[in-house]
Amino acid sequence: MRVGITDVRAMGSIRGNDDGTGSQLVGGGTSMIVQTPAHGEFETRHRVKNHVPLVESTKTDLHRAVDNSDPGTLTELLATSLKDQIDHQNHMGFTALHLSAMTSSVGLQYGAADPDRIMCCKLLIEAGANVNIPGQWGQTALQIASISLYPAVQVCMYLVDARADLLAVDDWGCTCLHSCAYLAHPDQLKVLMTHPDFEAAKPIVNHEKQTALQVAIQVYETQQKKAELAPCFCEVRILLETGQGLPDQGQSTGQRTDAAVAKAKH
Repeated sequence: MRVGITDVRAMGSIRGNDDGTGSQLVGGGTSMIVQTPAHGEFETRHRVKNHVPLVESTKTDLHRAVDNSDPGTLTELLATSLKDQIDHQNHMGFTALHLSAMTSSVGLQYGAADPDRIMCCKLLIEAGANVNIPGQWGQTALQIASISLYPAVQVCMYLVDARADLLAVDDWGCTCLHSCAYLAHPDQLKVLMTHPDFEAAKPIVNHEKQTALQVAIQVYETQQKKAELAPCFCEVRILLETGQGLPDQGQSTGQRTDAAVAKAKH
């Protein structure tokens, strides 16, 4: 039986019923039954329904090793029967490989490259992890790497070398190219351009009926209206239009972008 409590001080202590139907709150000035069905739902004393988090209960030790950015432990686990769980998905649909492609979301590592987590990705691919399993929102590990807050160049390289599907689309109909366009990630995009299916992925339209280039142009034009136009917005557009990065000839970002766009139109 699992019971979640939102405010123990107000609710008093808990004891289980003998018939296993729930738990009884004792003390705190009141006594009532809190139902705890198998799926984890329960009621507080205010009759507000909550759900017990299932994050940890659906993870394998492989997930936890990646979460801890611990390639040493991951190597040991992959040498055991736990390797059979390499493609196990947690309640959000993420495999250990999905987690290895994510930006660390806590502490000093937030938004920064984590060499140990990157190594976890390499180890999982070498151990035979399926690189094309769709996770939450239908996103594969390569799609997650494409939207990573830090330039997940190495992770993208590993996945491209493993022939991750560049034509896969998520729940919004977006490919990895769309993701790079929306978030202005030229570093990841340059890696994706080396994929043999890059040209085939370019014409794919999402649910908004836009190709990745059309998204890049829209994002670029939106940023143009702002006081500061970051080079990354320009470069993603040019990469998708011409297949080449911005030339550096001592010109400003705006001058280089205008010149490249003009060249692409002729």
